[in-house]
Amino acid sequence: MLKPKELLIKIIKYIPEITKEEWDAKECILKMKGEGYRNWRQTEWVGFYLEFLTERTNVPGVAQFKLFVGNTSFNGCAGQNIIDYKTSSDNEDIILNDQEAIQRVVKKYKELGYIIIQGKVEKEKGKELDDWRKEFTGKSKYVLEGEKSGRFHRRLKTKFYPTRIVYVAITKENIGRLKQFNQGKNSDGKPRNPKYILPKKILKEFTKAELDIFQFKKKKITVS
Repeated sequence: MLKPKELLIKIIKYIPEITKEEWDAKECILKMKGEGYRNWRQTEWVGFYLEFLTERTNVPGVAQFKLFVGNTSFNGCAGQNIIDYKTSSDNEDIILNDQEAIQRVVKKYKELGYIIIQGKVEKEKGKELDDWRKEFTGKSKYVLEGEKSGRFHRRLKTKFYPTRIVYVAITKENIGRLKQFNQGKNSDGKPRNPKYILPKKILKEFTKAELDIFQFKKKKITVS
């Protein structure tokens, strides 16, 4: 079984797009759309672009499959550990998965390992990216209702600049330190189940390995 740091090195080696200095929203969305990726329409494109990259690459030591727990899916496993990929801003708490799903995975398996790409984010000034997206995606019932009611527009991310990759371990011993995140509604108007949040102030305590992406590229670290 790969150690956490070895796993991170292999992921970067076999998915070099992760270390690209800039992820551009339009470029990434069009790439996902062009290759028929099912989630190319999602507004939270950064996280789905990472999933898109990982689903299309075989990384030695990582079994690529979908573990479904209720309506939640996890991305695969490394040895005895279930893993999942996430992205996050450097300065924000990290939103994980459905609370109940995480509890069930941690109860059954040795560890739930989150591989998190952290970075800096730029957002649209108004609605320019959202308007561009809708030329391709159209407007859902939820969006149309929001326009009628004057619902607040949440500015979308236009750029993502990866800075580091982190392996975070969720276990029976530390799961109680996670916080609850109450979501809003799905696009169909139905309420979402609460998720867990890993507060940034205790991230280090959950971290088993991390790599600075810029330093990694400079040193050209390799693994067989």
